[in-house]
Amino acid sequence: MIGVHGGMDSDRLEALSVLQGEISYQFNDPDLLNTALTHRSYANEMSGGSSQDNERLEFLGDSVLNVIISHVIMVRFPHCHEGEMTRLRASLVNEKSLAGISKKLGINQCLLLGKGEALKGGREKSSVISNAYEAIIGAIYLDGGFEKAFSVVEKQFSPLLHQGLSDDGDCKSKVQEICQSRFGSPPRYRVSELSGPDHDKTFGAEIFIEGRSYGYGIGKNKKEAQQNAAREALKTISGEQP
Repeated sequence: MIGVHGGMDSDRLEALSVLQGEISYQFNDPDLLNTALTHRSYANEMSGGSSQDNERLEFLGDSVLNVIISHVIMVRFPHCHEGEMTRLRASLVNEKSLAGISKKLGINQCLLLGKGEALKGGREKSSVISNAYEAIIGAIYLDGGFEKAFSVVEKQFSPLLHQGLSDDGDCKSKVQEICQSRFGSPPRYRVSELSGPDHDKTFGAEIFIEGRSYGYGIGKNKKEAQQNAAREALKTISGEQP
């Protein structure tokens, strides 16, 4: 058996070395990484209860991860309202996305699981894998400090952030990002009530960038109309030179 605090054999040390290369961080204390990869089921099976599981590191990593992603969103999207930032963070920091990152990095293959948990497919459980990712972020924070953890998280989440903003549901955020980058100012929307009774109104929205109309959309509420206008604007922008 592999002890979490020392006693790792050469195969385990090699596996951790490869994983550190994948996550772009070299631990000063590899035992911290090993602890982050130790599921409670494995710790419970260790003789004498000498093994420590990753739940405390997961608790820490969850907080560190949310602070980092919040910071990244604040910097990249200075004109986003609190509600928009909250929704974007939730679309990035969730069990599904964390499990996806973990599998891509090979974290699930390095987990230490009890025999029962392993037989039940623990390496493919999103809850188990995502918790391990948070534990690793907590371990990096303890081992190297906030700046190192920030660098790792920002690199790993950049593709997700770009993808999330390209989704239909984030068209407004994507247009805002482009406008801020190219022109230094946000787009403007002109919303009008088109028709319908109070309980079933239809709205129209036109989006203007640098005073020029870039698209028009309709919807059952102002937000939906603006999203549809932003979607049309993205089509226009994609055909232009940056």
